[in-house]
Amino acid sequence: MSRIVIALGGNALGKTPGEQLSLLSNVAKIIVELIKDGNEIVLTHGNGPQVGQIALAMEYASNGEAGTPSMPFPECGSMSQGYIGYHMQQSILNELDRQGVKKECVSLITQVLVDSNDSAFQNPTKPIGMFYSKEKAMEIEKEKGYVFTEDAGRGYRRVVPSPIPKKIIEKDAITSLLDNGTIVIAVGGGGIPVINSGNGLKGVEAVIDKDRSGALLAREINADTFLILTAVDKVCLNYNTDNEIMLDSLTKEEAEKYIDEGQFAKGSMLPKVEACLDFIGESTSRKAIISSFGSSVNGLTSSITQFLSYITLLEAGIGPVIKSLLYKPIANKDKEQIEKILKASQKFFRVIAIIFIVYLILLCFIYPIIVKSEFETSYTVSLILIIAISTFAEYFFGMIYRLYLQAEQKTYITSNIQIFTTILNTIMVVSLIKWGMNIQLVKLGSAFIFVLRPILQGIYVKKKYNINLKNVKEKYNIKQKWDGLAQHIASVVHNNVDTAIITIFCRYYRSFGLYGLSICSNRN
Repeated sequence: MSRIVIALGGNALGKTPGEQLSLLSNVAKIIVELIKDGNEIVLTHGNGPQVGQIALAMEYASNGEAGTPSMPFPECGSMSQGYIGYHMQQSILNELDRQGVKKECVSLITQVLVDSNDSAFQNPTKPIGMFYSKEKAMEIEKEKGYVFTEDAGRGYRRVVPSPIPKKIIEKDAITSLLDNGTIVIAVGGGGIPVINSGNGLKGVEAVIDKDRSGALLAREINADTFLILTAVDKVCLNYNTDNEIMLDSLTKEEAEKYIDEGQFAKGSMLPKVEACLDFIGESTSRKAIISSFGSSVNGLTSSITQFLSYITLLEAGIGPVIKSLLYKPIANKDKEQIEKILKASQKFFRVIAIIFIVYLILLCFIYPIIVKSEFETSYTVSLILIIAISTFAEYFFGMIYRLYLQAEQKTYITSNIQIFTTILNTIMVVSLIKWGMNIQLVKLGSAFIFVLRPILQGIYVKKKYNINLKNVKEKYNIKQKWDGLAQHIASVVHNNVDTAIITIFCRYYRSFGLYGLSICSNRN
């Protein structure tokens, strides 16, 4: 049994109460699965968009004909805690009842102590409210005196002070509820920021980052795992650039290095990573995860893709070997030798394609048995077969031509074909979804689009370089084909075994869609 603190991003909860309830119904399923596995759960949530909307509505009402009293910002924060907590509590209780689990769930209005001398009060950085264009943001800034800043390339948002949380005022109440087996929703929106005024606690105009408060809460109640759920699939280096790199895991030292390099945006991802580091501290057992909560279908398709990828073990690292064999005949313009190498390579990859079909049939029988899922077996099997189409086509039709273009230093050709098919796939997927097609048809459409990649590569190579493998009679033996085997196996296992294990043993992780970044003290 683990004690887990889960922080949901305010942006990940949607833009309207109706959308929020709909999204929370999916979150509730995840929470109940965690509860059924024997875990103790505390939920926190962001409130950036919601508290901004409440403050804006209150300001509009107070300036209107009704003359409604103006509402201070701390009170707006407590309102957001109440209505988001109500939606979360209701969704979880409904799901508990649906699954026949007897458990209590309660939302707790929570105050968090901050330092009145925190420098954040002179430098507002916390985004709240809606996203605006630069022009609209400047207009509101001039009219209202608000401060706006660009938020990770997504638009402009109002920013308010975001002081460092020092103490969870209601910590003992939260611990008592947890010890009694209650699911607790607390520290919503980072908690209502309060200071010691000399005459007791007093609310201040600020928004504490919910991830920092969540990390503080997780430490104070001695949680094992701190999980940040957000709307972003992956934490990235070089975010929103051409050389963007998605991250799967980081050590504490690596995370600190990337922070020093300025890799994470101040108003969005930086506080999440810093909160994870705050939670981990010097512990060797705590784990922090930044993840998106996708649908179970996302997790299922991701899991199937990973299982299918194990067929690449049969490549035995031959790709680099083939490319190295092609360099000399390409330099010497020895077309006959090139065709011999490609013919031998084609034979090798087509054998893998046939073995892949056998593996596919076995997977269709075994996967539904070893992986527990809410989906019907026929649904799962159909997805396996559909997702496998493009992999089969790559081995049977186009692997050798991609390797040849790489050896020819013409990777821009494969890149252009990839861009073309990606654009085509995006148009087709958006159209199919808009027309209300189910996931199988969407994936089937994608599969046929991506089958074009190896076919187009083959057409280009045959026409451009006059390659004709039908005329090759003399056999060519690729003697070095096992040279890269050990390294290749190690690479495939390293990249995929975590997902396979998670899929089989961790049902709730599959529900998150298998996206995310794990941060821990080390990689052991």
